[in-house]
Amino acid sequence: MESDRLNNTTREWASVPDYFDFVERNQVFDLMGGYTLATVTLTENDTLPESLTAFGMTHTMFPLLGIEPFIGRWFGESEDKPGGPLVAMISHGLWQRRFGADLDIIGTPVGFDGTPYTVVGVMPPEFDFPVPATDAWIPLYQGPTTSSRGTRNLRTFGRLKPGLGIEAAQADMTAIALQLEEEYPGQNVGRGVDVLLLKDSMTGAARPALLVFMAAVAAVLLIACANVANLQLTRSVSRQREMAIQRALGADTMRLVRQPIVNSIVLALIGGLLGSLLAYGTVRALVVFNVGTLPRMQEISVDGTVLIFALVLSVLTGLLFGTGPALRAAHGSIEPALKEGGRDSSQKGPSGGRATSALVVAEIGLALLLVVGAGLLIRSFWNLQQVDPGYNPDGLVKFDLTLPTNRFPMTFGDFPDWPEVQRFQGELLERVRALPGVDQATIAYSHPADPGFTTSFTLDGEQMGEGGQRLEVRTRIAADEYFETIGIPLLRGRRILVTDRVDTPTVLVVNDAFRRRYISDKDPLGKRVQMFGRDFEIVGVVGDVKFQGLEATVPPAVYPPLTQMPFGFFRLIVRTGGAPGAVIAGVRNEVRQMDSALPVDNIQTMNEVLGASASARRFNTGLLIAFACVALVLAALGVYGTMAYTVSRRTHEIGLRMALGADERNVLAMIVRQGFGLIAAGIGVGFVGALGLTRLMSSLLFGVEATDPATFVAVAGVLMLVALTATYLPARRATRVDPLVALRHE
Repeated sequence: MESDRLNNTTREWASVPDYFDFVERNQVFDLMGGYTLATVTLTENDTLPESLTAFGMTHTMFPLLGIEPFIGRWFGESEDKPGGPLVAMISHGLWQRRFGADLDIIGTPVGFDGTPYTVVGVMPPEFDFPVPATDAWIPLYQGPTTSSRGTRNLRTFGRLKPGLGIEAAQADMTAIALQLEEEYPGQNVGRGVDVLLLKDSMTGAARPALLVFMAAVAAVLLIACANVANLQLTRSVSRQREMAIQRALGADTMRLVRQPIVNSIVLALIGGLLGSLLAYGTVRALVVFNVGTLPRMQEISVDGTVLIFALVLSVLTGLLFGTGPALRAAHGSIEPALKEGGRDSSQKGPSGGRATSALVVAEIGLALLLVVGAGLLIRSFWNLQQVDPGYNPDGLVKFDLTLPTNRFPMTFGDFPDWPEVQRFQGELLERVRALPGVDQATIAYSHPADPGFTTSFTLDGEQMGEGGQRLEVRTRIAADEYFETIGIPLLRGRRILVTDRVDTPTVLVVNDAFRRRYISDKDPLGKRVQMFGRDFEIVGVVGDVKFQGLEATVPPAVYPPLTQMPFGFFRLIVRTGGAPGAVIAGVRNEVRQMDSALPVDNIQTMNEVLGASASARRFNTGLLIAFACVALVLAALGVYGTMAYTVSRRTHEIGLRMALGADERNVLAMIVRQGFGLIAAGIGVGFVGALGLTRLMSSLLFGVEATDPATFVAVAGVLMLVALTATYLPARRATRVDPLVALRHE
């Protein structure tokens, strides 16, 4: 992928001419390939038209990926040329859905945009490259390719030669980029190349979240194991006198520790089995409700490898956390153990609760770490919901339409000509604006939450970059009433008007970020922007819109009129004051009446679009909350179990105190005070860990620091309340001990 050092951007797509230069000049790749988006409409067998997710691929991409067709073949080099035969490969899903899994599909023509393409292959069911639910692949030159170096719509790939690494590839491709920059300064100035592994490209964005989840899983596992270890410790302490008698009678150490270790492993295996069953159901739910947070989610399953890992992990945890308590019990001194098991047993004996107390402290610390992480994500998600997107999404519905070029031709030049496109778009707006329930309607290349594309420009003939280099600006082509429909405020000048036509002077509206960065305190109106080889006059300034995501800073953007910039792909955007269902049905009906072969795709309310943009953060927050809740419950159980055991061990002491005049309040305070010490120590340990580990979450946070004091204090308060409740219950039970019964307790 390419980079642009002038605009400080990386992972950009390449131009087709750049790609062929890479292929010809590189010394590090055995094979190179690329793809570009090529959305087409399937018109077949008099059924409703269907817009397909399709890609124009070089003929080298399939062998580069090492994928064989399910049936048929790849398209070849002779078909991947300008003017070559119209051929296509289709997905396994499309083959089943629209063609009934007909094995005779190979060699059969199908209608793409009303033009017959011959199917030469069907891909395997698991193949979903480059994106899930891809429907078709056609040769590169049958897609929207161009010989212009300024048009960068090709994503490039290469397979390294044996023995070479990323460093060698980066050095070779950087040298080629520098050559192209010298040879084509007008189009390639500032352009570089980023070389990275495909797996890193696909999973890089999810890596921070996955690392956090792995840490959360490990923390929950450790808390659970600590509970099991505590259980084993308490059982071993309660059996110390029994083991001391067995040792006094000649039993060896191996015999004494064997049974506790086996018990621990059995408990771990039972837990592993239940966990595997829970994991199976959870994974299926995640696949069904996948929000695109995790890459290649459809491939995740609880298979044999996972079960073997769970088995090994269960045995190891059972062995690890069962051996210590067993050895502790088996190696204790015989005489003190025999004495400690008598009537004067108390927590002050040598087998007291130091080990169990340490485990409880560790549990509370780990629980606090997870709850702090969940609290930070909750605050981040809340902050994100409070961000003003710059427009009013309520009541907005967007529809995607693509006019096929064979029926809606467009010509470019000094005076673009696209009469059929203009006629269709104008008539569609007229019809939709007349529908009941429609308050306003407009069309645009990009909807309010879509980032659009970038274009290089000059302002009043001057380069705006450092050293006189050209910069790029976000370009958001829109029709009249766009700003009124979306709810974007006008700050200065005028909006786009219906009178801005192809035969009138070219104009554009800029956002306030453009004004602040490039014009500052000067008057922007009347200044001229040069792009697309044409000269545009700035006639208005509008408010900033968060079209690159609610978390991102709004970049400079320009809005040229759609009537002066031909595009066959566009979004119809409608504002309604009522339920969107009736309006959606009405729009579909109007499009069907105008062109029955034209599909209407990706119908969404803008609230749904905004919700989807935050789905990854919502998913991450929800998952970590679930881990935190489990950790909190396990830690509370650990505290409860420890304090209950303490009460049972000190029953004789408690009875003696009460017989000597201690009241219930004194006994309650004594037990709670001991539990409070453990809780406070655990919270202190957790704070230290959280201060270090939450910094790893910085990339997942928004509007809150990783060391946010309010979150830490609130979480500590919640954890203290839960833990004290778990302490209070056995302490309350201790106050109800009958002194006479307690004094007879052994």
